[in-house]
Amino acid sequence: MKFRKDQWTGNNWAAIGITPEDANFFILMNHLSKTYGFAIPTITDTFEGHFANFGILGSQAKMDMDTWMFSIALEDSAVRDRILADLQAISEDYWGNKSK
Repeated sequence: MKFRKDQWTGNNWAAIGITPEDANFFILMNHLSKTYGFAIPTITDTFEGHFANFGILGSQAKMDMDTWMFSIALEDSAVRDRILADLQAISEDYWGNKSK
């Protein structure tokens, strides 16, 4: 997986764009949950993907994956920047090994 700084247009929340768009939603959610110490939230299946609302590092967050995009939006841009830096520091090989 690759991660980039982004922003949602609807609510103007700071976001992390994720490619490829069909990357594993559940592996990433599990990683975030273990790394930042929160319970895995309810994940809702949609016709085109999945979404979840959760709290992380004191910020509200939404993770959404559908046919066209995969991203995490955070109410607090400083929290987005911290998580983005942490995710970008992880080797791409880590994500490939987790999906097997």
